[in-house]
Amino acid sequence: MAVSSRREILNDLKTALKMICVANGYQSNVQEVRRGVYGYDQMLSRPALCFFNTMATTEESSMSGQSQRVLSITIRGYVDITEDGNYDPLDELVADVEKLLMSPSTWSRQGWTQVKNLRIFEGLLSDKVGVFEMDIQVTYRYDWASP
Repeated sequence: MAVSSRREILNDLKTALKMICVANGYQSNVQEVRRGVYGYDQMLSRPALCFFNTMATTEESSMSGQSQRVLSITIRGYVDITEDGNYDPLDELVADVEKLLMSPSTWSRQGWTQVKNLRIFEGLLSDKVGVFEMDIQVTYRYDWASP
């Protein structure tokens, strides 16, 4: 496990999520990826993804200046739903994000990443939007002795 920073992991995640498109072997063509908490009404080019860090937990620390941490991240996805209530695009986007996170060719931290929870919302109020939230955890080494 390489020494990383929270910032590096979040930047790498944004770069990786932007790769989700049919031309790269996925089912979805993601139109927008943002870091931060955004609602479906703020992400109008869909399918869209946003992600945000919810916690960083230190699992072990040593006098050498390194700690092992677990970074908790929520990935939220939005898709438009057609009049007939077809939620296939939502399921496809979920599958695409999982595929990306489990592939070492697209996510170098794949061996240290776990998908913990998945929440699916099939339609928001009267809007034709499908939403998912996926909680992931990325384990990494942090060098607190270096600036």
